[in-house]
Amino acid sequence: MVQTTSSRENLACQIKGLSGLSPDAIKYVDMYPVEAQSVILVALENAAKQYTPPIPKALIPYLVPRKNRDNIITVKAASKKLDVSQSTVRNWIEKDKLLAWRANQGRYKIPSNQILGKRKILKGIAEVKQIIGDPVVTWEFLDNKTFLTDCFARSIDQLKKGKIEEVIGYAHGFGTNFT
Repeated sequence: MVQTTSSRENLACQIKGLSGLSPDAIKYVDMYPVEAQSVILVALENAAKQYTPPIPKALIPYLVPRKNRDNIITVKAASKKLDVSQSTVRNWIEKDKLLAWRANQGRYKIPSNQILGKRKILKGIAEVKQIIGDPVVTWEFLDNKTFLTDCFARSIDQLKKGKIEEVIGYAHGFGTNFT
């Protein structure tokens, strides 16, 4: 989406309308209004995730554990989905072709959403990880909804639609401000 000068100025005015911005923040908004909007949305989403309203005591017995929506899998499961050896999966992790991080007892956790089929890995993940750095933070960026140009969607879903450059552009703002 090409931003006109008028729409960039309008966006900058909306953001500068927030009270309490420092002079440096105002300067950043003037120079990078689109990136500033993305940063604000990510910050608000992160703040909202940290807020947990109190649960009434009467409802606690009825709580159901949340299913693992992330579909995190092991090296063994990834090797089966990819139809490659476990050593190939570890190689791909080391070469940043496959996003993963070490968890309990040094075992890898691998988001399965990046595996598209036999020997097929979603394009763009390696580039996003290179920008953001930390694999867990990279997965947070990819798995959470954010405003990407014209819609509110998960970055990983946008990669699946082939919008690699767009996601990489937003990763730059995310990585610069949060790592």
